[in-house]
Amino acid sequence: MSVLVVDDEKENLDLLRRVLHRQYDVFAADSGEEGLEVLRSNPQVAVVVTDQRMPGLSGVELLCEAVQVVPKAVRIIVSAFTETEDILEAINLGRVDRFVVKPIQSDRLANTVKDALEVYYLSRELEEKNRRLQEHQHELEEKNQRLKTNERELEDIVAKRTAELEAANARLVELALRDGLTGLYNHRYFHERLQAEVSRARRHGHEIGLLFIDIDHFKNYNDTHGHPEGDNVLREIGKLLLEGACHEDVVARVRSSDVVARYGGEEFAIILPQTPKQGAEVTAERIRRCIAAHTFAGGDTQPLGGITVSIGVAAFPACAPDAGELIRAADRAMYDAKHQGRNHVCVAPNVCSFRVEST
Repeated sequence: MSVLVVDDEKENLDLLRRVLHRQYDVFAADSGEEGLEVLRSNPQVAVVVTDQRMPGLSGVELLCEAVQVVPKAVRIIVSAFTETEDILEAINLGRVDRFVVKPIQSDRLANTVKDALEVYYLSRELEEKNRRLQEHQHELEEKNQRLKTNERELEDIVAKRTAELEAANARLVELALRDGLTGLYNHRYFHERLQAEVSRARRHGHEIGLLFIDIDHFKNYNDTHGHPEGDNVLREIGKLLLEGACHEDVVARVRSSDVVARYGGEEFAIILPQTPKQGAEVTAERIRRCIAAHTFAGGDTQPLGGITVSIGVAAFPACAPDAGELIRAADRAMYDAKHQGRNHVCVAPNVCSFRVEST
């Protein structure tokens, strides 16, 4: 299986090549332009891993071209940027499938490429099953014209093949919606769902609560215990957010209608449909208290004596008129919680009056 890695910095390019060459045929390029030429000469490339910030052709621009040259290849972008606008640009223009955040961690890079190739193989398998199904349906039609017999058996065969195809397609769809580490919804699905919920709330005059959750001093935990243990913490917090947690008389549990997502890195987000700001704040405080009381492996080495989170709360339409502003309001509130000493819940201020649209 062939992988193309592109980075204008020799040190990063060597790292990408070194991590991947043991398992894959690696093509390397030190510019977007050279990377594009490699793709044109090697259409068998299955994965493109590119830096974002490069002179000349940027990573996003290269991936836009890659969509035309190798449309089935999985597109992975490597970048230190974490701003929402930059991430949205990469998704919308470059149709990015995966993100790798700098500084590059070898094991995470290898796992990201491995996961991406699983999606690639599944997509190819789905196409092959489609082709086989079409061929088989044609054969069945000819036999039906000649024999007009064994109709039930033929229908069973078609049903079995169709079920296999639907199962493979359902798995592919699920992989595209989920974060590979935590099993929560991923960044892309979060944005799609938030846009849909805001549109629904605007039509029906409902409110929406939004929580942005960031693990306090998570870099310190990774530096002390290593990234594998850090990944365990991410998985454990994801499970607590999804399945609920209890502390004394406090229960933190989301509803089936709520959307829990891993936003990126050590950040999580929760969409609370039909929830006013006050209700969202209550939910956030319960989550904060329950996580602070939970026992995590190695948590006692943290600056605050345990694993804690800072949470920003915002609501539509009280704090923002649209989905983009709602995200920014919750993000700012989360950083206010950080600045207040961490292990806090902060609420965004009201900027909009509530208006119900007529229908």
